[in-house]
Amino acid sequence: MTKTNFDLQSLCTVYDRGWLIPFIGSGMSRPACSDWQTFVEGLEGPKRTDQAALGASNLIQRALFALQALRQDGVDIAEAISKAIYCEKDDVPSQALALASIHWPLVCTTNYDDIYLRARLLVLEKEKREAKLPRVLGRTEADCREVLRHIDFPAGEAIWALQGLLGPRHDGVSQILGKKFDKTQFEQELVIGHAEYRTVANRAPHFRRCFAELFRTRSLLFLGSGLAEPYFVSLFDEIIELTGPPVRPHFALVPDGELDPEFMRQRYHVICNTYEKGQHGSVAQLLSDFADHLASDRARPASWGFRVQTMTASLDSGPTDNFRVVRATMPKSVLLPSDEAVAISCGRGEIEAGHDEKERQRGEPLFSRVGAAILARNDPEPQWESDWVVRWTNVRQAYGIVAREFMSDERTPEAVRNAFRDFLDVARGHGLRRVHVQLLAAGDDRSFEPWVSLVQMARAYGEWFRESGIDPKEAIVATVYVVDPEGIALVEGGYVDLARELQGTPIHVNVEIIDSTRRGDRYHRLVDTKEKIGSVVRDLRAKRQPFVYAFPTPTKYFSPKQLEEISARTVREFGLVSGSTLVIDFREGIQWT
Repeated sequence: MTKTNFDLQSLCTVYDRGWLIPFIGSGMSRPACSDWQTFVEGLEGPKRTDQAALGASNLIQRALFALQALRQDGVDIAEAISKAIYCEKDDVPSQALALASIHWPLVCTTNYDDIYLRARLLVLEKEKREAKLPRVLGRTEADCREVLRHIDFPAGEAIWALQGLLGPRHDGVSQILGKKFDKTQFEQELVIGHAEYRTVANRAPHFRRCFAELFRTRSLLFLGSGLAEPYFVSLFDEIIELTGPPVRPHFALVPDGELDPEFMRQRYHVICNTYEKGQHGSVAQLLSDFADHLASDRARPASWGFRVQTMTASLDSGPTDNFRVVRATMPKSVLLPSDEAVAISCGRGEIEAGHDEKERQRGEPLFSRVGAAILARNDPEPQWESDWVVRWTNVRQAYGIVAREFMSDERTPEAVRNAFRDFLDVARGHGLRRVHVQLLAAGDDRSFEPWVSLVQMARAYGEWFRESGIDPKEAIVATVYVVDPEGIALVEGGYVDLARELQGTPIHVNVEIIDSTRRGDRYHRLVDTKEKIGSVVRDLRAKRQPFVYAFPTPTKYFSPKQLEEISARTVREFGLVSGSTLVIDFREGIQWT
């Protein structure tokens, strides 16, 4: 029986803002992996240590002695840890699957195994979604910078392995991670026990600062984690001594009697739920209940509205917002009044030979099953209204927006902006008062995260309004429907500033310069979208030509380019948006998959 000291609504509120970060320990991998005592005994082997002399409870000291013996004998430490940690039973535990069923921008782990990655892969396969695993980050200076970037802007998925990570055993996980997973690095970062962890933490100030920022500004959800371990307590005490108590509460689910909940609350702002010892199913149950609660009806913002011009009073009738983002699925076209229409996101497929050049450039509009459901039929007849927009002639008040480049089906941020702006011209020409628009280029096979599309659609609307010169009372009301939890969390948490995009202000870009030793220098720039890439990264003194790439990647199959290749491109042409990180990399061999 779990003793409830925090409720699910509290967790949901923090999760919705993008602040909740799971911090998982060995309990999340059992019984597929051994517990701490069994693991230490596996490292020791039958003749490694005099267990009777040390005592069965002195596991930290025994682990230290076992590692010393292994290193003195020249044993492969990663292989020894792998043999000691994995059990014969290879099933993914229910608590790991329950955690992986929820979208987490960042997960912190002290585990050495690949259980969470395998669980995430199983969930994606079950949901028939693209098998794209979290990016794995470690304790290097470059990786800690990535963690900080994730804290500042929690887009995509990452897992922070604080104590190193074994090379994945599962072939599917290894294949998806590819060359971006540096097996050598993560095996070199493997640490066991308080003494080793304290040593690496003291030698890596960038790691301590990164962890301090995480602990101070986010809410950690401790699951299967030994909060009573000395190295955790030492880190917490150091952070609180320097910066004071954390801004937001942390949460933990721990066995009865393992620690003092009242002390943890007062000293570290950690709110504990406890359960009976041995009843580890409580963790899986709590996570399953949490997932259900996230999907249930509850109090939360349902929409975000913006005006493109300040009004001193409300309009007499109709909506007062010009651009709206709604957390909902789109209405069907048959249910709308005569001055409204729906617009679905479409692909651009090839057409048969024999058509003229213009038809070949436009291609054939393609739509998904979701689009078919919105149109309420599978056989709509398209009629091109422009290079980017089709009208379904046999469907009442329905359009398709083809946010793809000409002569290809490539999705780019610039295609999203051009297509949506063109659609607004078409809609105005047809006398529409309000349009209900699907988030563009954001399907399962997307090239970038949905927030990129949302940012570009807002920027396109602002440009269209300012350059059209229309009366605000006559402007089309554009309602964009977003169901992706990441996109919603970025808007709700204030990470994405749609008002800034609507105003057309210079975009905020992070510039990161990585030298040949992987050391980085990071700064921020406000740049005009017409500025050249070469101008954004001016004053480089090196003779070597660096590689240039960005997060998020501008296209699906993007690969790093040498600076001289793209220096004349504008920021907009390259695919940067507000929130992008432009990376200037001087390393000779860049692993890119």
